[in-house]
Amino acid sequence: MLTQSNKEDEDNTTNTTNNTDTTDNTNTTDNTNTTDNTNTTKTTNNTTGLSLKRVINYTDKQENMFAIRLYKLINKYCKINVDFNGDKFCPVDYKITSKQDKNNVMYLELKSRDKKYVNVPTFLMGHTKMININTRQYNNCMLVWDFDIKLFFFKYDVKLTKYKQKIIQNSKCIEINKSICSIGMDNLVNEIYKNLNIDINMNNSQ
Repeated sequence: MLTQSNKEDEDNTTNTTNNTDTTDNTNTTDNTNTTDNTNTTKTTNNTTGLSLKRVINYTDKQENMFAIRLYKLINKYCKINVDFNGDKFCPVDYKITSKQDKNNVMYLELKSRDKKYVNVPTFLMGHTKMININTRQYNNCMLVWDFDIKLFFFKYDVKLTKYKQKIIQNSKCIEINKSICSIGMDNLVNEIYKNLNIDINMNNSQ
């Protein structure tokens, strides 16, 4: 099990320079009523194919909100499970499973960012997180940065574990250039279908 010291940098990068993606999430608007203040991390099961966390902090709330947004777009073909293994230090946030073939699975790691940082040239990820995604065999994974007004994503590659590191508030981080990232929720949906080998014509022909 990972120790607290290995927990990823998303909670430790608030004082980075203006040229770097930071983690100031305090001004994001919440327009959903998914909040559950029960003091537990137990997953709430949902027979529709969407399983959310019980909310105990701001990050949990953001993860649930994004899951709901994404599920509205892919629910015909996919299931989404937030906090799918109950591990507080899991390196990914979501498990996405194809409804056409339950053996086709991918993962998604979300970074919710304040929209005032949308123009930064690079995005941060924890170096330990990149290693643990590979170690736990979650390699079929999308790294997502959501700025509310704009979304960026990048397909995980084990080469990220070899990226040059920088220390930010005592945590090892890597920088991913925004220029190599894809943009937009619609494109993310298409990549999810592609990675899960989903045939959208299969359901339409039935």
